[in-house]
Amino acid sequence: MDEYANSLKETLTSLIREMAAAPAPYVKNPEKDFTRKKKVAL
Repeated sequence: MDEYANSLKETLTSLIREMAAAPAPYVKNPEKDFTRKKKVAL
């Protein structure tokens, strides 16, 4: 079970890194999406 969990975590992490490296295909407006000028209110 632990081996499966580690394998799944590695796969998910690599997919997230791959998407973060080239976000354009996954967003509507690559220049604006996921940018924030204001602070996040806590």
